[in-house]
Amino acid sequence: MDQKEGRRDVDTTKVVVIEWIDAMTVGSWESDVKPNLATCTTIGYVVAEDNDCVVIASTISDNMSNCHMHIPKRWINKRRNITIEAKQRKSKGKSVSTMGTRPDHRSVPA
Repeated sequence: MDQKEGRRDVDTTKVVVIEWIDAMTVGSWESDVKPNLATCTTIGYVVAEDNDCVVIASTISDNMSNCHMHIPKRWINKRRNITIEAKQRKSKGKSVSTMGTRPDHRSVPA
């Protein structure tokens, strides 16, 4: 990242939620075994993607990221993009907070 420009390689306003199926293991003795898969949900920044796989990172800093989850696209059941506003829009601005206009505690009669 060029520190003077203040840009990141990853768009920090776009977050993805992916629901996917994973293999499952049971480490105990069982008499009645039934096939089962684990349903997983992962949320994070998409840092890489191709036709076969999407890579989600939980943390980004400058032009680096960590805690990567490489999820095969064949395993994905649902994918939902979440857009986070980078800055407040003038037309949809929130009202000014009234924090600090009232006392922190109530008066209790003696």
